[in-house]
Amino acid sequence: MGTQVKDVVIKSDAPSALLLDKHADYIAAYGSKKDDYEYTLSEYLRMSGIYWGLTVMDLMGQLTRMNQQEISDFIKSCQHDCGGISASIGHDPHVLYTLSAVQILSLYDSVNVLDVDKVVEYVRGLQQEDGSFAGDKWGEFTFSNCNQISPTEGLPSLWNHNPFPCFFFWKGGWGLKGGM
Repeated sequence: MGTQVKDVVIKSDAPSALLLDKHADYIAAYGSKKDDYEYTLSEYLRMSGIYWGLTVMDLMGQLTRMNQQEISDFIKSCQHDCGGISASIGHDPHVLYTLSAVQILSLYDSVNVLDVDKVVEYVRGLQQEDGSFAGDKWGEFTFSNCNQISPTEGLPSLWNHNPFPCFFFWKGGWGLKGGM
């Protein structure tokens, strides 16, 4: 086993408490500079990033600082005719971003912003014969498919089989087919 390297020295006058207000300020301001290099490069992660940002804001009791209407409008603009939702405008729908959108709207109790019947149709259409789910229409896999079950009362349960043949304890996630 290697030797641990101490690469950071924390000064004795450094804050010893978590500065929640500073964290909340940073997250609240993150998406406001839409011309920033980092913002434009992370477009393909936008929906998941919004989910993670809003979740932490909710945990810090700061969700009201975020612009619910702007977020809802963005999510609605990412829903495709097939019912799936993309990471950002102009991207392809994927079950991972569909899940993130449903979770975001669940935080605001506003899943009705979406065409829920189309979301359900989209996710059900990705279910494979063995009960697993493809991530998109090309069959790409995502581990989060199992979370799409029913995160809110606004969506019916999508689960009609035993999910555990597709779970890999050694990977800590879900696979497209059992035994992969």
